[in-house]
Amino acid sequence: MITVVANRFVKEESVSEAMALYKQLVEATLAEDGCIRYELYQDEKDTTHFVMIEDWASKESLENHFQSPHFTSIVPKLEGLSRGTGEVFKLHKI
Repeated sequence: MITVVANRFVKEESVSEAMALYKQLVEATLAEDGCIRYELYQDEKDTTHFVMIEDWASKESLENHFQSPHFTSIVPKLEGLSRGTGEVFKLHKI
């Protein structure tokens, strides 16, 4: 299993639009083979900060996710709403 933690800060005026895009991404991703968990969180202190916590059955299932139509169409839109670049951490349980 591989866990992913992805952080993104969006522009303040884009929070609602980003939330709608994230909800589409979560819904489509949960139906993917190998997706164990795909949850979106919003920072209580900074509502422009979103964190996605994901669990995938394998590295291959994660790579397939990165190539999925919903990922390749939604993530560039989120990048356009962002302040700076996001961070993605791929973690293996020890």
